Amino acid sequence: MEENKELDDFIRRSIKATGLENPSIDFTDSVLSKIKLANEQESVMVAKPLFSKTTWFLILAAVVAVFSYVFMAKSTAESTWLAAIELNKLTSFNLSLYIPELYSSSAFVYGSIAITLFVWIQVFLLQQRLHKSDALG
Repeated sequence: MEENKELDDFIRRSIKATGLENPSIDFTDSVLSKIKLANEQESVMVAKPLFSKTTWFLILAAVVAVFSYVFMAKSTAESTWLAAIELNKLTSFNLSLYIPELYSSSAFVYGSIAITLFVWIQVFLLQQRLHKSDALG
């Protein structure tokens, strides 16, 4: 308590010795005018969509067409493109010990691959846009 009193007395003496500064008469007007000027000079960044509505419509149409073809077409091919690139070796790995019944249709696999691909493309494009806006700003 005594230390606080000594500190308080010291601060009071220091303020009396140096005195308080008074701002100029037009201080408030000067600060407000500078704030207004700074606000007027700032450019507002308008957010533009990554893909236009036409592009989204085309992507949606392509996805619907692919899924429609996958579900409605009858497969007459004896081998798939997975067999052509020898990914069928992965089927020898037996997960039945851990997951007894795991069935996935080819449509699910193709859809998962497509969604993963689109997510990676979106991440890449957003990353490029952010780097470009950082370089400008």
